[in-house]
Amino acid sequence: MKVLPLLAALLFALSSYAQHSEKALLVREYIETRNIDGGKSFFEALLVDDPMNAEAYACLGGLYSSEGNASMADSLINYSLSLDSNCLECIRRKSLRLNQAGFPKEALEDYQLYLKHRKATDSDFASLAIIFDNLGDLKQADENIRLALEINPNYVRAIIILGYFQLKRGYASSAVTTLRGAEKLDSGNVSTTLFLSDAYSNLKQYNSALRTLDRQTE
Repeated sequence: MKVLPLLAALLFALSSYAQHSEKALLVREYIETRNIDGGKSFFEALLVDDPMNAEAYACLGGLYSSEGNASMADSLINYSLSLDSNCLECIRRKSLRLNQAGFPKEALEDYQLYLKHRKATDSDFASLAIIFDNLGDLKQADENIRLALEINPNYVRAIIILGYFQLKRGYASSAVTTLRGAEKLDSGNVSTTLFLSDAYSNLKQYNSALRTLDRQTE
């Protein structure tokens, strides 16, 4: 039941939204309420009225990315930057997609460019933690996830990332404790369920692993 590589990419895509832009906040809300189709409809309607809105294209790309449509996400994000190469949300979205596609060095460069103009939030630190982890810089990965949770101890995405780090590094027991905490905050989160099931499997607690998966389908 080894799902770590796939889920690492999925986790980075999901709920990864800066808290400065009104449109970015809307994307975060649509993702966290699992209403991707509603979010896509909203931004598509917005673009009918304002077809040159670069940030709206980038946000729409983020929604497509969250459901695994990398091709559409890339097309929309690249188009957003062709409309406005200085659009900060567009730059951030490009960074997220670069990291997801396996280019963490380039992703870090873009995210650092974005943060020259925006104060880092809990979401930003969580995103940077994943980038640094993909770069193999575990010290910076740990520091950034610590900063995310220092800002918001109940930030589910950051808690899941912490559990993922613990699981990936062989601390399955700690991962179970962390991920059960995330499950209490958001019982319907697919990433939590799969990581937690994998952690139980690593501990050879197979019945607990199966029960965890069963809860997701109830």
